[in-house]
Amino acid sequence: MKLTNIIETEYDTDWKNPRTELKTDTKLQKKILQIYFQAIASFETKMESTEMYDKIIKKSKKALNSLSYTREDITQFSTELLSHQDILRFYWSGIFISALIHIHHEEEIKKKIASSPYIIITEGYEKSFSYLGIKNSSANIYIQGNCNIRTGAYMNGGLVHIFGNTGNQTGYAITGGKIIVEGNTQNNLGEKNDGGYIHIKGNVGDKLGEKMQRGRIDIDGTILSLGDKIKESKQEIYQRGIQITDWRIRKKHGID
Repeated sequence: MKLTNIIETEYDTDWKNPRTELKTDTKLQKKILQIYFQAIASFETKMESTEMYDKIIKKSKKALNSLSYTREDITQFSTELLSHQDILRFYWSGIFISALIHIHHEEEIKKKIASSPYIIITEGYEKSFSYLGIKNSSANIYIQGNCNIRTGAYMNGGLVHIFGNTGNQTGYAITGGKIIVEGNTQNNLGEKNDGGYIHIKGNVGDKLGEKMQRGRIDIDGTILSLGDKIKESKQEIYQRGIQITDWRIRKKHGID
């Protein structure tokens, strides 16, 4: 299914241009932006991404919940940042958007509301978001456009589906959930994977599956190299349906 089909189904509209056809609540977007600027300004260079994520939820949850924002507002916010790419630490914006999703999704679960997909737009950005989908536990997140590093890092459930390309360490340290990339990804895909599923429909860079423990990775395109010791392991890494981490299978199919 194409992302446009998902959008049309979820929002009941022939959504050809999300930026112009979204119903924008300008006042609400300004309030979310104010919270965003405060959060970005509070980030410290030496902080881990998970610390930043947890800090946003702890510091901003009350203020964000008071806005009663919707999934559509989150999609709109992902396009609002186009004119703010020059701010310091902009690339951490993916952590803030992921926190927005988490807080909204958590409220839906509490209210026993049937959840629908979250749609994020990254097309048109000169600088891509990093860490989109970080620590996702059960939400279904669809991303239209490219992402920077560690997309879907530390996931333990849910889905992150990218209709574009991703940077280094996609699926870093995931323990569950599913990541699908319609395009290509770069180095260290699935590093420290410990139970998640990753499917790349394009090509992959170096050190695929570095320090992988469990889980499965499927690659439809080419692979530059496998991670250290992967060639001697039995990890579930498949290229076009062939398990390339078992030397006996590689030998049978003539794979070096």
